[in-house]
Amino acid sequence: MAVSFKVPKSPAKSVYEIDAFKGVDFSNSPANIDDTKSPNAVNMIRDVPDKVRKRMGYEVLKCYGANLLNNTASSTGAFTVNNDKSVKIENGANTSLTLGSVSLKAGKTYVLRGVEESGDSEDYGIYLYNGGTLVGAITNLGTEDVTVDENTTVSVTIRVTNNVSKTVYPAIYDSENISPEYVPYISGSTNVNGVHYRRGDTSEFYHIGDKILKDNVVLYSGANDAISHAWEFDTNLYIVDGKKMLQYDGDTGQLQPVQNNAYVPTITIAKDPKGGGTQYESINLLSRTFIETFLGTQNDTDYYLTFGDLTADEVKVWIMDAQGEFQPMSEGSGFSVDRQNGIVQFDNPPGESYLTGEDNVKIEATREDTSGYLDRINKCSFGTRFGVNGAFDRLFLSGNPDWPNADWYSQQWDCTYFPDMGYSRLGSSRSAIVGYSIISNYLAAHKDEMEQDLSIVLREGDLVDNEPSFKIINTLQGAGAIATNSFAYLCTEPLFLTRSGLYAVTAQDITGEKYAQSRSFFLNGKLTQEDFDKLQNSFACIFNDMYLLSVDHDRLYILDGLQPIRTDKSEPYATRQYVAFYCDNLPIHYMWEKENRLFFGTQSGKICRFYKDKETQESYNDNGEAICCQWETPDIDGKLFYKNKSLRYIAIRVGAAIATSVELWVMDRGIWKFIKKDTSFGRYFSFQHLIFSKVAFSGNKTQKISRTKVRLKRVDKYRLRFVNNELNEPFSLYNIANEYTENGNYKG
Repeated sequence: MAVSFKVPKSPAKSVYEIDAFKGVDFSNSPANIDDTKSPNAVNMIRDVPDKVRKRMGYEVLKCYGANLLNNTASSTGAFTVNNDKSVKIENGANTSLTLGSVSLKAGKTYVLRGVEESGDSEDYGIYLYNGGTLVGAITNLGTEDVTVDENTTVSVTIRVTNNVSKTVYPAIYDSENISPEYVPYISGSTNVNGVHYRRGDTSEFYHIGDKILKDNVVLYSGANDAISHAWEFDTNLYIVDGKKMLQYDGDTGQLQPVQNNAYVPTITIAKDPKGGGTQYESINLLSRTFIETFLGTQNDTDYYLTFGDLTADEVKVWIMDAQGEFQPMSEGSGFSVDRQNGIVQFDNPPGESYLTGEDNVKIEATREDTSGYLDRINKCSFGTRFGVNGAFDRLFLSGNPDWPNADWYSQQWDCTYFPDMGYSRLGSSRSAIVGYSIISNYLAAHKDEMEQDLSIVLREGDLVDNEPSFKIINTLQGAGAIATNSFAYLCTEPLFLTRSGLYAVTAQDITGEKYAQSRSFFLNGKLTQEDFDKLQNSFACIFNDMYLLSVDHDRLYILDGLQPIRTDKSEPYATRQYVAFYCDNLPIHYMWEKENRLFFGTQSGKICRFYKDKETQESYNDNGEAICCQWETPDIDGKLFYKNKSLRYIAIRVGAAIATSVELWVMDRGIWKFIKKDTSFGRYFSFQHLIFSKVAFSGNKTQKISRTKVRLKRVDKYRLRFVNNELNEPFSLYNIANEYTENGNYKG
């Protein structure tokens, strides 16, 4: 009897493909993430919309505070030792001075450097001694590598051979921290707290620790060791740091507290010697000095000022002569001053004015700051430009911890004059103003979480009786802002950080019921889990249509303004979200953009610049260290989540490069397993960038495919990970595909 057998058909192959990559999604479960997003991508960034690549690295341009020389020498003889560790030599032939000591570790390379102001570099030498043994020396301008066999302490000596007059900058650096160019030594903290520019300047102002420098010259010491902000008005630059408001005078090149050069207001005119008069200008919060003008009388010798408790500063007096010109008088020669009561006592009456109705006595005096007016402005730590009818001609300042809910505004185009009545107190005094946004013609002041009734106060500027008035037109409710340095504009939207993530206030919200719109839903699963104090100290910057938020001097959260996703499903009160990315191992304390390049400063005094050429191998390192990037897929559970899957084949398409590679990993029942490292598939040959250890013989510069067979059986789901962690290797991802079969129900 014939027997027939039925051979079961092989399970049909299914194909899973991803050809668009829209950043990370840290907020959803990996089982519920859109295929285009990654639950765990690191150091991947937009290449072009829908495609991603490894982020570029950075180089160190300068390093302040890296000089290891412990300068303990005192000025003596021909040597004058300065605070920046420079040494002025004046006619010191055949003399020497031991500057201090440095501890060196065995086997580590150090750099001995000599830089001088001018003159013949062979007139002096810098020497390292271990006891009486010479360890290293420089006898002319340049550098010398120094390595010791065991941990030791060396003394640094400068020796002069001829009569010279010059300034010498001796230094010894750890070779990992040496600056490409000489920078002055900064003692104490080396936090890079600010880098500020004036239009047209070829060099910048560096706020390092408590010092501010320009062209490697310390212009100011004693600044606050905190993030600073600056604005340019005319040729002057104004800097606030929470300690003293500073002014850089573009004409004189001086940087000093504004109070030293503040506008002196004429507070009263047409005043009788015994008092009264007409108020003319408001008191300047930044100046203790004031002017009053009087209509003199025939008999009065005592002229009463508005304020007593005058300082010991000179009281200045001018008397009008018969030609209508004011002539100065000197204190002690024609008048004396009762400073406690504020009385100017003339030896002889100034008499009546030669010009009917015009004041003929002008007095300038300085009072004690008993009300703390100076600190109201000096202690402000942030601000913005705003004005009447949307003009940006006044400076608004806030952030004073003594007046947390108050802000002050300057006179038009004059940041040296803050009228005492030019202020506002917004909401509860327990709730601080955290930052500002400009929305259309309105100024939005953002309050912190302590404000229960309102979180954003909207004001507009107008003129009332020819005086500026900034009236409140609306208030918006919602989560309070938490980080002053998180405010930045992405595609005209003002973004700021709250406990619930990044939000934006849009123009249509001004008169509506909405408070603001969430923009960081895809980051919030990780961002909102950061420690609160780290979020408060975060710093944001806009670069190439991206909002960059640095947290804890390590992690960078990114929103891509070129890739908004319009959706109403991701989160209530949000009409759209931005594609998001996440990077790490970036020691950012402060960021800025200049000439389409992104820079940052660290807490260790380093000035760094990101590379810009994505085609160059050397762009893919962090100051010589490899960058580890990875893209991970969401859970792949096939057509039916309860069926067994057997993964058979994986292929990816990447951008070609001189040298690139990829590691392939697969998650099998919750455990990551290494599949393969492909090191040659994406390379092409180039004489210009020849690397013998990574040479390839293909001239094909188009996209390349890496593929491999896989045997992963009977799982309900799996996940793929693609990693590149090689030094100076780019990695770009264009497509992912894999083949699998489904057969039978999953039984665990």
